[in-house]
Amino acid sequence: MPKRRSAPKPQPAREIVIAEGEDYRIIFDRETKDYAVEYRGEPVGWRPTEAEARRLVEALRYEDAKRA
Repeated sequence: MPKRRSAPKPQPAREIVIAEGEDYRIIFDRETKDYAVEYRGEPVGWRPTEAEARRLVEALRYEDAKRA
């Protein structure tokens, strides 16, 4: 009887979307352990903690509100 090949184990995703809003996404990178921030579809920076990533989003929203 031939040996059954086991299916390869799926690898966990390298990036996980932590928070997503109408105009932003905060993505956790498992490899670097940093948080990427995308605002209006554009990457705007990396932060070491989720709290700092959220502060960056709030700062960007504040700047947009000032311009309007």
